Amino acid sequence: MPQTLQEKYNLPNSIRVIIKKDNSGGFIIKLPEFPGCISYAENIEELIPVLNDMVLTYFDVPRREAKKVEFLYVPKTVKTVATKKKVRSVHISPREDTPFTAFYA
Repeated sequence: MPQTLQEKYNLPNSIRVIIKKDNSGGFIIKLPEFPGCISYAENIEELIPVLNDMVLTYFDVPRREAKKVEFLYVPKTVKTVATKKKVRSVHISPREDTPFTAFYA
């Protein structure tokens, strides 16, 4: 049986993502468990593509391979968590059903 993209590139089963809205209306995106993995999205529509690019870049996954199997992290559920700041937890999974968690601060 051929390896999935996740197996081939050792993609984790779960990734914590912190997304913070900045003063200009864009979003700062961090993957805290992966040093130096930080990016920026101009608007909400760019969040998923930028997030996918971050993960694929960090794990050295060739884009043509990801596109060939239509590997893409997509939002799964949204849950609001009460803290001092309003935080939204978004669970995002690729089409291969890998758990992926994002936290909006």
